[in-house]
Amino acid sequence: MLPLSGAPPLVILGREVPLGTGYADLVGVETSGRPVIIEVKLAQNSEARRAVVAQILAYAAHLHGTTREQLEDRVRSSSQVAESLYP
Repeated sequence: MLPLSGAPPLVILGREVPLGTGYADLVGVETSGRPVIIEVKLAQNSEARRAVVAQILAYAAHLHGTTREQLEDRVRSSSQVAESLYP
């Protein structure tokens, strides 16, 4: 629903990452270092879209002020880690 700025390359760090009271489907990072939260849903009515936007904003608010190390710990705590933040 909300496109990323331009067409930045992404690295997906983990799937089903715990954020607040839920789990983000995908957490990644742009090459600039900006975190990316992706929530995957089936196409439905406009009310469902609003709920997804609210869900992503809640996840983003939970990540606000998180350090790189804290984000990596959070991603590692998910059972489906994709890649490390560290080179």
